[in-house]
Amino acid sequence: MSKFTQWKQDLPKGGTLTRILWFLVLGVTLTFFPGLSANVLCYIGGGLLMVYGIYKILAYFRTQVVLAERLFSTGLIALAGGLIIVLMPQSLIAVVPLLIGFALIACGILQLEVALGLSRMGYPRWYLSLTGAALMLVLGVVILVNPFSSSLLLLRFIGISMLLEAVCDLVGGILFSRVRRGFDGR
Repeated sequence: MSKFTQWKQDLPKGGTLTRILWFLVLGVTLTFFPGLSANVLCYIGGGLLMVYGIYKILAYFRTQVVLAERLFSTGLIALAGGLIIVLMPQSLIAVVPLLIGFALIACGILQLEVALGLSRMGYPRWYLSLTGAALMLVLGVVILVNPFSSSLLLLRFIGISMLLEAVCDLVGGILFSRVRRGFDGR
């Protein structure tokens, strides 16, 4: 098996990899284009939410089973949420640091569980994952406390934090996958 095939097998799967990719994209965007990216992300996110809402409303009128999935109410809520985001992006921008701070803390807790799992499986460098978990927890708390004097600096810090989170998750996922494969082979 080639090194690339081995590395590809060790990558986190599904939602974890998707989350890592989103954090990378958002991290780069917020780090290098903080002023522009906040509004653009609101417009893109709000627009996508409106499209999703319209899709759900149309799906409601095309289906026979109308109560099963709550298509109409989900569509209206998404459409209204998208309109609010597009019309009042500054309101969402004020909430984003809070959401990202909590997300980093949650990811830090998940990474802590990975570190403890690596330790329990006898992986000698489990402390690397523990270091990543501690870093995510600290960054999340710093974002929630917001000691920054400008919103652009805060957005850059959030971007850098998201990049670090993505890297820590990727490395932790690869380490855990390798150790688990070796552990399952016993």
